[in-house]
Amino acid sequence: MMRDLVKKYGFLVPILAMVLCASFAEKFLVNNAQFRFYNFAENLFFAALLYVPAFFIKNARWLRIYLRLSYLIFTLGLIVETFFFLTFRANISASAFFIMAQTNASEASEFLSFYLKGKTLVIILLEVGLYILFFWSVRFASVFRQTIKFEVVVLLLLYIMGLGVSYAFYLPHQNIFYLSSLASMEYAAQFDEDNFAKLETPNGTFENVSYSGDENINYILILGESTNRKHFGLYNRYERQTTPLLKSIQEELVVFDSIISPHAYSVGSITKMLTPGNYEQPEKKFEGSILQLAN
Repeated sequence: MMRDLVKKYGFLVPILAMVLCASFAEKFLVNNAQFRFYNFAENLFFAALLYVPAFFIKNARWLRIYLRLSYLIFTLGLIVETFFFLTFRANISASAFFIMAQTNASEASEFLSFYLKGKTLVIILLEVGLYILFFWSVRFASVFRQTIKFEVVVLLLLYIMGLGVSYAFYLPHQNIFYLSSLASMEYAAQFDEDNFAKLETPNGTFENVSYSGDENINYILILGESTNRKHFGLYNRYERQTTPLLKSIQEELVVFDSIISPHAYSVGSITKMLTPGNYEQPEKKFEGSILQLAN
């Protein structure tokens, strides 16, 4: 019996090894990190859940395609999740996907070149290697040509019980695909709502605004919404002189030293930078923007 089980399901061992590799790497490579049991349980549950359709696909070729593709997606998600935890020492969240949606190829390349190295790179390459082993071993699985009804019934009962337990312990919130889907919907809704405070109207809601000067003046507005004051020489907290020109006219500037970003993503932050809206009164963003006021 054991030999039959190994013969039928042995090709799934690399996936199990991949989940174990990710969990123990996070535990032993991150200082003072606790074993993320719920995340480990979620990964096992999701990996098993992906196998359920295998019992209902009769064609061996299509079954191999399904298994390789579905577990490729699973592997990519696990890689992103592992990389995020090893880099930031925190669980991946919806706000992280907001930031990903706002980045570009240049920023992503610079970020990866800085962080994707050393032990983190070794763990990710190991996960890739385990997927390649899985991809190769799928062709030898004997489960393709037989479906045992008893196994299907038992698995379905286990999944029904597992779903109840998972929701009781908020396991879906550990799933990277659930979080990415949730973040995508929230991002789309937020972007549609903000629309940069409805800039389609030239003057916004401003009325009776006039310019008392004698000539037109061009103003240049520079937004540093992706910068960090810790890297500004202007604040005298950074050893490198990264802002020499600003430093030379420091006496002419109004330098704010206790400003906190209202959001973790660009659309939300810029909306409040350009409008009267703020964290306490977000609805004021619809009253108009600096650009509309300048018109």
